[in-house]
Amino acid sequence: MKRKLKWIIPLLLIIFFIFGCAQIKEMEKFLPLKVHIEIKSHIISPQVAKPGDKIKQEIHFILSSSVKKELSLKESVVVEGKGIKIVLLKRTTQKLPGEHISLVEFIIPEDLPSGEYYLITTFVVENIEKTIKGKIYVRR
Repeated sequence: MKRKLKWIIPLLLIIFFIFGCAQIKEMEKFLPLKVHIEIKSHIISPQVAKPGDKIKQEIHFILSSSVKKELSLKESVVVEGKGIKIVLLKRTTQKLPGEHISLVEFIIPEDLPSGEYYLITTFVVENIEKTIKGKIYVRR
């Protein structure tokens, strides 16, 4: 009798484990997706420029999710100030959860007046929106 019980208990454990994993995978389809965007660093270089100069913005961020699947990331970058708004970038990419880098380079337009401007970057994933503001100064 003891011999029969020795193999029945491990067999039952294996069956319950397999069935439980399948149930969890099935339930993930109905659970709300939890997404988080964490900004690790934000660098704008140079911060003081003149028309015709190239500006580089680099943002390191972490995208996390309750389910490991590709997420649709919308990104927009705008220069705004002195009643002027210039859309530099609008893109949608597919990203897996993890660490990522957003790199944007642009040239200051020749006709942009001197002054302080905001470089505004917005990330949107699912219902979560994260906005990062940086300053640039245009001098003649």
